[in-house]
Amino acid sequence: MARMSWPAIVPAPLKNAHEGNGHHHGHEHGEVDPHAWQRMANVKVYAKNIAESLCSADAAGCAQYRKNEQVYQAKLDFLDKSIRASWASVPAAQRKVITSHDAFAYYAKEYQVGFRAAQGINTAAEAPPRGLHSWSAKSRRGTSRPCSSRASPIPA
Repeated sequence: MARMSWPAIVPAPLKNAHEGNGHHHGHEHGEVDPHAWQRMANVKVYAKNIAESLCSADAAGCAQYRKNEQVYQAKLDFLDKSIRASWASVPAAQRKVITSHDAFAYYAKEYQVGFRAAQGINTAAEAPPRGLHSWSAKSRRGTSRPCSSRASPIPA
């Protein structure tokens, strides 16, 4: 099998994904946000580019790579629709998530969700009490609401 060029597999990254959205919280990526996989359209590009690269490296297995890619693309479409359906019942102004890692700019932009990272980039550090108190107060005032996530089955 021929050696594949990794950069050919990855889609163009979102430049400065956190810029202008107020979600820095000590999490810096430099010029490029590496969390592009949180947007299904990007993952679909990954899958297509991987299948094409594998076909270039292994022509005999190309039909199977393309078949696998088509199956995976359908699963990604289902996942994207499931995510959108899950958020549909939550008004956009109330789509706020507290998370431990400030890494969701692609997801936030795609699904109109605001993220706040309790711990910033360092998930081993403790969240600052001041920030947690503020989020707790907003929840009590009704400006945000608690929710939980549940897994949606992805068809086989």
